[in-house]
Amino acid sequence: MEARPSYPLLPKTLLIISLKMYFTPPRTITYLRDLLDPQNEILRPENRSKLLLALIPDFLTIYPCSDILQSHFPELQQPSQKGQQQHQQQPPPFLLGAQDCFWEPLGPYTGEVSPS
Repeated sequence: MEARPSYPLLPKTLLIISLKMYFTPPRTITYLRDLLDPQNEILRPENRSKLLLALIPDFLTIYPCSDILQSHFPELQQPSQKGQQQHQQQPPPFLLGAQDCFWEPLGPYTGEVSPS
């Protein structure tokens, strides 16, 4: 019988922050760094089992946001085969999502960025 994959137990509350087209790329990076800044007490370790945050920036900033998250959470790096079992048991500290493109320069266009 094939073994089933082990998935993390997720908190009851998931807060998804969709930036739509409200932020420029530099503002998105600043916003993420502010979310992660321990002095702001937004991501408190004692709340990790209660709340999971997810940031969905425009597609232009996915890669820089991913780099920032990987440097802030080294455990997000690819785990070794041995460490993978332990990694799968804990919820991820932060999720990152993706969006696409829209023709307006700014606004509430879900999942879009402007080519202008």
